[in-house]
Amino acid sequence: VLGDIVNAQPVYVKAPFGSYTDSGYSTFKSTNASRTPMVYVGANDGMLHAFNANTGAELFAYVPALVRDKLSAITHASYAHQYSVDGSPAVGDVYYGSAWHTALVSGLSAGGKGLFALDVTTPANFVENKADKVARWEIDGTDADMGHVFGRPILAKMRDGKWRAIVGNGYNSTNGKAVLYLIEIETGAITKINTQAGSSGTPNGLSGVAVVSAADDGVADLVYA
Repeated sequence: VLGDIVNAQPVYVKAPFGSYTDSGYSTFKSTNASRTPMVYVGANDGMLHAFNANTGAELFAYVPALVRDKLSAITHASYAHQYSVDGSPAVGDVYYGSAWHTALVSGLSAGGKGLFALDVTTPANFVENKADKVARWEIDGTDADMGHVFGRPILAKMRDGKWRAIVGNGYNSTNGKAVLYLIEIETGAITKINTQAGSSGTPNGLSGVAVVSAADDGVADLVYA
């Protein structure tokens, strides 16, 4: 049983394919060259689904705390469609905790105000008793600058050497401002750049982002939104 997929675009992940020259990345690539190919996609049944791309078998489904209170409505005979995990995930290789990882970060699009992150490095960890190795962090609408994120986050290394998810705050935040989020992949720690454009009375929001490495060295220097 699978909920409807509306705004979410699936992402295919197999072997690492980055061109990073950072220490240890070539070893990470060779170690994971034959990794189980996966397809990740959000659906409006409140879940981010992970399928084995060779067989179609579902290996796990993740329910963000951001939408879990919506799930009971699906069982009602009078159910009227509602959005939940409606965003398109971004997947990329990142470095933290003295090791390389493959991270997945996604907004909820029309499904809610927030973002969540998973560590999808090792498909063998996609079992319930290793869930703590997969789930990373969530950011919800209690952050008054967080809105409905429709754009895919960009995962990149920044000038301080930390890897972050770079994403606009989306639409319909409580504060109504256009805010850029820089979120540490490892911890979920947030740095914000507030453009001061907009207010709760005259709302604004920051859409999808494009990231540029001005020196062409793999380090994010400029962000356009």
